[in-house]
Amino acid sequence: MLPSPLVIVAYTPSAPHFSFSAACILCLERGFLLQRFFRELLDHTVGMGEGLQRGDDAVVSMSGSVYINGEFVPVDSAVVSVLDRGFGYGDGVFETMRAYRGVIPALERHIERLRYSTEVLEIPFAGFGRIKDIIGRLLGYNGLDGREACVKVIVTRGVDRNGLLPKEGLQPTVVVQTRPLDVNEISVFQEKGVSVSAVYGFLSPLSHMKTLNFLPKMIARMAARRNGAYEGLLIDGTTILEGTTSNFFIIKNRQLRTPPADGRILPGITRELVMEIALKEGLDCIESTISMEDLEGAEEAFITNSVIEIMPVTSIGEGSIGGGTPGILTRKLLNAYKTHGYR
Repeated sequence: MLPSPLVIVAYTPSAPHFSFSAACILCLERGFLLQRFFRELLDHTVGMGEGLQRGDDAVVSMSGSVYINGEFVPVDSAVVSVLDRGFGYGDGVFETMRAYRGVIPALERHIERLRYSTEVLEIPFAGFGRIKDIIGRLLGYNGLDGREACVKVIVTRGVDRNGLLPKEGLQPTVVVQTRPLDVNEISVFQEKGVSVSAVYGFLSPLSHMKTLNFLPKMIARMAARRNGAYEGLLIDGTTILEGTTSNFFIIKNRQLRTPPADGRILPGITRELVMEIALKEGLDCIESTISMEDLEGAEEAFITNSVIEIMPVTSIGEGSIGGGTPGILTRKLLNAYKTHGYR
């Protein structure tokens, strides 16, 4: 009899785009077991020392209250049903945001992206108009309305006893969490720049949405961390798509370039804001395919998301970018982002 728990993953060379659930066993024909691979990744990650670049994991342990289905409850007693489809199948979506003393930049865009994701997945959630108020109240309850914090909103399809095919008329589960943010750590990395590592084979057909099916990017991030990198860049063939939790930009010949939102990347909110700021700052900005070869001669590079804002990239694998120091235009964009009204 097999011991419990056991993680089993199968791999098919002809099908590089994986689809995972939050607690899944992926079975594909002609596969081979990657148990050893996962064990090595997990063993390496558990014992990581202080030198590991943590990046957008720079949040302090959560305490205080969370919001669940209409109630603000202490985090230590907050529970979700074991029958919730978010737990059993990864059947849900989420948004992660950064609050600056109670204010979330482009909050309405985050809510609209959440709405889009629920509509695509046919999750019948209609409470979008209450999210802003819930976040504000929760930040206040947790004493975070006067400092910077990480906010996460989760919507699942809800509790269901029906098996794989969801039953009609389910009531979605809604969870909102807030955590203090370690701003100093993020600022240190913004000042000196970070390294990223190319990761192959962990692509998902759901990349254009923030779903709870996050295992491909989680495992890709673990692989990058194993190499001592701050972030992993997802590569399709020789094409750079995005980071595991970030969007990617390069500056070449004083032109800002980022991969197109063609369904293979998440159209990040911060990505949109940066492109808007770049135009206001007089910097030419285009969406275009970026290959690994395009990195040669790139003067600057950076990654973006709501928590880390704009993070300079100074090396990719063994190769340096911009002489190994954050570039002038990247710093200009970061300063503009911090002062352009988005805070």
